[in-house]
Amino acid sequence: MGPEPYDRTAVALNQIVRRDGFYYGFYHANSERPWKDWTTCVARSRDLVHWEKYPGNPIIRNNCSSAILVRTPQGQDRLYTMHPDVKVFIPATSPK
Repeated sequence: MGPEPYDRTAVALNQIVRRDGFYYGFYHANSERPWKDWTTCVARSRDLVHWEKYPGNPIIRNNCSSAILVRTPQGQDRLYTMHPDVKVFIPATSPK
């Protein structure tokens, strides 16, 4: 957790995806207790031990969390958040 405010209080890993020699961990995080305003974040690792958080975290705000990345049959990425309801986000640079 931390040191940034967005994940100072809670971190929960939702999914790990392997791409181009890296593992990407999608996680949700919170800076408040009691819980409110969850965010979705991403970090990457080459060895599943040492992780580098994306400097642009959180990638999704507004209490959207519990993300799962799904690749469509056409090779496009869709990022779904499950909390508080299901929403889909389409990355601007989704690889094909």
